[in-house]
Amino acid sequence: MNATAPDSPALSHVSEDGTPTPVEVENLQFHYGSFHALKDLNLRFAGTGATALIGPSGCGKSTFLRIFNRIYELYPGQHAEGSIRIDGENVLDPHTDLNELRTKVGMVFQRPTPFPMSIFENVAFAVRKVQRIGKQELADRVEWSLSKAGLWEEVKDSLRKPGSALSGGQQQRLCIARTIALQPSVLLLDEPTSALDPYSVQKVEALVEELKNEFKIIIVTHNMSQARRVSEETVFMVRGEVVEFAPTRELFDSPREDRTRAYLQVGDL
Repeated sequence: MNATAPDSPALSHVSEDGTPTPVEVENLQFHYGSFHALKDLNLRFAGTGATALIGPSGCGKSTFLRIFNRIYELYPGQHAEGSIRIDGENVLDPHTDLNELRTKVGMVFQRPTPFPMSIFENVAFAVRKVQRIGKQELADRVEWSLSKAGLWEEVKDSLRKPGSALSGGQQQRLCIARTIALQPSVLLLDEPTSALDPYSVQKVEALVEELKNEFKIIIVTHNMSQARRVSEETVFMVRGEVVEFAPTRELFDSPREDRTRAYLQVGDL
């Protein structure tokens, strides 16, 4: 198989001066029925790098992620207002093509969810669905994605085996490979290591460290040490509100807000 990779995903969301366009959140509100879950969020993220979302359970971190690709619309009674701009376009615009949006915004969940098909097809399936691509180019894309996910050397001789035959950590990296194969602008990780053993956690964190040079990564984590290791900036949330948003080292070493300081004192440091 040829190792030629497609164009860098970072090229899909650059401005005219060649710099990655930022992700901008303005006046974002979210409701579960009558419950006001997210309240007036205003955030601006750099076009690449990793942002960690931390805060107590139920504070709205995962809800926030699910607005980016509008997956919440699969459930009745849920509603978002405001704007999230990716590549300059408001994803909450009612005219947004949801299939295109979910190609642009990739998401990996807490527990690995490989498709019931081969390792190769796990990565190729979505690409084949959304892009017209030749057989060799598809094979190259699969290899590129698995290589980026740090999995190629482990599976290159068993691509026809089912994805479910892999270990839990390998399955999670397969899900990441499947997601980045579509070359998204934003990669959302919702507690991607909480169900993994320490060795697999280390592998996924190393993967995040590499991928954040090409993608905008937003990661939800309850592990404060992990937030410090993988992110350049951190958002601390409580009860659907942003309490503090700062460079990661600054937020952890010298938080401005009393609520941030109190949370970090009892967190997993």
